[in-house]
Amino acid sequence: MDQIDNRVKNIINLAGFGHIINIVKVDINQHLVSELVERWRIKTQTFHFPHGETTITLQDVVLQLGLKIDGSLVTGFITGDVRVACQTLLGKTLPDKYVKGKMIYLTWL
Repeated sequence: MDQIDNRVKNIINLAGFGHIINIVKVDINQHLVSELVERWRIKTQTFHFPHGETTITLQDVVLQLGLKIDGSLVTGFITGDVRVACQTLLGKTLPDKYVKGKMIYLTWL
């Protein structure tokens, strides 16, 4: 993983996601992923298994990743220039190719 600036790490820690930074490798069972893809129904946003329907809930995400779901929001919007916000909050200059209107491409982050 690329080195993360300490200012960004502090923000991530304050948001309660600090433990995610330490994840080095996640093994993905390709067979399991293929099975889940085959069982996903777009219309109902559920998986169809022999025992019935199920879906992924916010609680599932909390249990699997240990993410906080209460407290202040991590996302939001700004009313000014995103380049200025990046410079102010992250101390980095945002290249034009990573901006589309008020959006920033995640590949830059």
